[in-house]
Amino acid sequence: EWILIYFFTLFLPFVPAIMIKNRKYYSYAAMYFIYMLLIGYIIFILYPVQVARVQIPVTGFISWGIKINHLLDNPINCFPSFHVAAASAIAFIIQPLSKRDGFILHVLSLLIALSVLYVKAHVFLDVVAGYLLAISFGIFYFKPKVSRIIQLERDKRNILRSKYGLVWIGVIYVVLLGIMFLFYLADQTWHFTPGYPSW
Repeated sequence: EWILIYFFTLFLPFVPAIMIKNRKYYSYAAMYFIYMLLIGYIIFILYPVQVARVQIPVTGFISWGIKINHLLDNPINCFPSFHVAAASAIAFIIQPLSKRDGFILHVLSLLIALSVLYVKAHVFLDVVAGYLLAISFGIFYFKPKVSRIIQLERDKRNILRSKYGLVWIGVIYVVLLGIMFLFYLADQTWHFTPGYPSW
């Protein structure tokens, strides 16, 4: 069932584009991600990590979702976990603009950290490294850069597109989950999904 939380990782990186309208603030958020990616890929090259996966039979929508995830997401470059790093970074980006939304996103990042463990996408050390990556760049790069913007703008509504941004994120999630369920029904009828690849 944790695949339902894990599914958030597919579109969570688009949250800043949906919620932030201030270009300078958004550019710092983008650089936050780019720097994390650069460090992450250096680690991937120097210390490549793979996760062993177990094949599971498809008995319903949940197990089908895990099978699709295994087909689309290769079990390589696992340390650090970018699923966790991205989710935590999103929370850091939104937190200065909305304490409520920041808190919700921090809780969601914790749930995503649990989900990547339960769907066997990462191990515990991958999760810890993902958090350290996001926290370090959040504290030492992002926070000092955007604090000046927040002071100058005064009204955070000039930075945040809508105070109901997370509601729209939830709506998008439900719609995408519904589309995935339709794909599941189609796959059960016409058997589009191939078998597991051998790693």
